[in-house]
Amino acid sequence: RGGFPATAALVERGRLVVWERDSLGVASHGEAGAGWPSATAADHNDPASIILIGTSHIVGAAESAEAVRELIAALRPDAVVVELCRSRRGLMYAPSVSAEGARSPFEVHSESNSAGGKLTAVTRTLQLGGASSLALRLLLARTAKRTMEITSDTATDAAPDSMYADFVAARESAERINATLVLGDRPIEITFERAWLAMGTRERLRLLQLGLQLALGRGTPQSRAADGALDGADGEDALGRMAAVLVREFPALYGALVTERDTFLSLTCKSSRAVSGKFCVVCVMGLGHVAGVSRCLAEDHSGEFKQLTRTPRRERAKLKVLGVPAPLFDRLLADSAIALGLFAAVKLSGVLGGP
Repeated sequence: RGGFPATAALVERGRLVVWERDSLGVASHGEAGAGWPSATAADHNDPASIILIGTSHIVGAAESAEAVRELIAALRPDAVVVELCRSRRGLMYAPSVSAEGARSPFEVHSESNSAGGKLTAVTRTLQLGGASSLALRLLLARTAKRTMEITSDTATDAAPDSMYADFVAARESAERINATLVLGDRPIEITFERAWLAMGTRERLRLLQLGLQLALGRGTPQSRAADGALDGADGEDALGRMAAVLVREFPALYGALVTERDTFLSLTCKSSRAVSGKFCVVCVMGLGHVAGVSRCLAEDHSGEFKQLTRTPRRERAKLKVLGVPAPLFDRLLADSAIALGLFAAVKLSGVLGGP
């Protein structure tokens, strides 16, 4: 205890959960799609122990980063799982930024060490989730940035240069001990597409209205409710209140943004090929996910990994029409219709303009 003060503080606050294969939970057989082809998923062996550490990404991130370093240095795990996907892995390399440049976790930014910058990130979002996914991502990025701005003004422990320090510490610590670093979260593009599909027409219109008003800097009942929830709040309380407002105003978002991701994270930590046969796995995630992931580890969610990544767009992409991939066939069909329409218009104009 005396040698690990930051970690001890997390234990006292219920931010550290230990799952042991032999004493708790349902044994898994590996998840097809989580690095395992379906034919060999039965060869999977659950990790002997999984340690969930709930961190703060913004407020108190520096303290969380210190706890992550202490824990990984003490346990020397075989693998470190982080609550990030490929599109957000750049947060593990987050540079020191000004308050104006502070990034939200939903922001479209370039991946670390990748070419193409934001254009590549936008293209990936459109390919995986479509236009609705990109629009929802931009909207939540603006909402999260508003939360960060207010929180930074009211909380002394929300310095912009420490934001996402927990993820940076996880990567650096894993590299220091040569542990496997695993991106454990579902692609954010798929999350947003599933969230969009889960909402009804009225809820979508209200969400688009909120996005437009936020872009113009004007107030709506939803945006005023969000700002009102943050008034007088500091620290993580502000983030918790903002999440509560989003859940109340747009309840369909909760399933895709929280519940499904809890299940996905638990499957990555327990049933993915990257952690198979490992003795110890440390999972670094936001505090809001710890209870849900802990519960899912003790439950049987076999076969849900691929189900949680299914969307109509992805299913359509797997189909072939006349031997041609369905998306390409759709594009060729649309282009042919446009070409025929232009040809007909030209012919018609020639007939009407004749002698």
